[in-house]
Amino acid sequence: MGAISKIPKLDTLVIELTNKCNERCKHCYIPDIVKSVSTDISYEKISAIINEFVEMGGENILLTGGEILLCENLLAILDYVHSKGLWIALFFNGLTLTDDHIYKFKEVGVNDIQVSLYSVNPVVHDSITKVKGSCEKTKKSIERLIDSGLPVRIACSVIKDNMNEICELLDYTLRLNLMLSLEFNIIAREDKSSDNLKYRMSPEDLESCFRVLAKHNPDFTKKLLLRIDRAKKIKDNYEEFLNGPVCGAAQNMLYITSDNKYSICPGWVIEDDKSDLRLSLKDFWEKNEFLNEVRNKKERSFPKCVDCEALDYCVRCFARNHLETGDYTNPPDFACQYAFIAKKVFESIK
Repeated sequence: MGAISKIPKLDTLVIELTNKCNERCKHCYIPDIVKSVSTDISYEKISAIINEFVEMGGENILLTGGEILLCENLLAILDYVHSKGLWIALFFNGLTLTDDHIYKFKEVGVNDIQVSLYSVNPVVHDSITKVKGSCEKTKKSIERLIDSGLPVRIACSVIKDNMNEICELLDYTLRLNLMLSLEFNIIAREDKSSDNLKYRMSPEDLESCFRVLAKHNPDFTKKLLLRIDRAKKIKDNYEEFLNGPVCGAAQNMLYITSDNKYSICPGWVIEDDKSDLRLSLKDFWEKNEFLNEVRNKKERSFPKCVDCEALDYCVRCFARNHLETGDYTNPPDFACQYAFIAKKVFESIK
């Protein structure tokens, strides 16, 4: 393993407050059995980590789960994060959103709220979450957040079950003047089981979905398909691009699990005895051997990818590679199929 010449600044800390969840989404990378176990990071542990994060110059905190609204210490944690002057993002499904939550979100100035909604059709959405009534509850929460003046966006994983519902979901978000984030590359479960991948679209379904979206809203679809930042880097300085990082994992972002471990990103559990939160954040960030190995990987570390004609459309993900192929540098077939299909459809849009 080559030495790191300079340790990058840790800008963003993603904290999984709890693994409890009140939905059982078919495609989720967290196994259902884990969601039934009550594991939360303690307030004391989180506050200690945040203190060290601030000392290291950190700026952004993203709170996720599980379902963070089920975390008993959520409001106190938000107060503490706010007291440190950090940018705050929240990810949740909103089923148990209360007035107290909304009041606190406004009080601490939450900067970004991402709410999961898979369809505006209750039959479809509820079949994915496996919770009857979840669609209407989530929509009501979204509209309450908007009425309260809070910054909201909708996130949707697109699978076989809802692939024909995305145009209606897009129209719903546009009517509400919200941003819609779509994710087509669902990852295998964090325990490396892959039963959830049976819900992932086939390449034929993916192309059909892209084309329907392109016909319905070509501007949105073009922005969805082309990785604009990557395309610009490739065009401006290809050599510099090849020597650059693949993503933010181990570069400026770190993930903390609800069972008190450091991890590289959601779904990617570090399988060694050196990731326990008893280690200081600074020591883990600077000295963990595996983290530094990942940090050393550059775009040119993927020889089968560097000259690919669909590179502008590729969605790189170390965690997905690791969970599906067992090698975080080796993308699964679907990742490559996605990139070529995105390129094909993008170039067909007038």
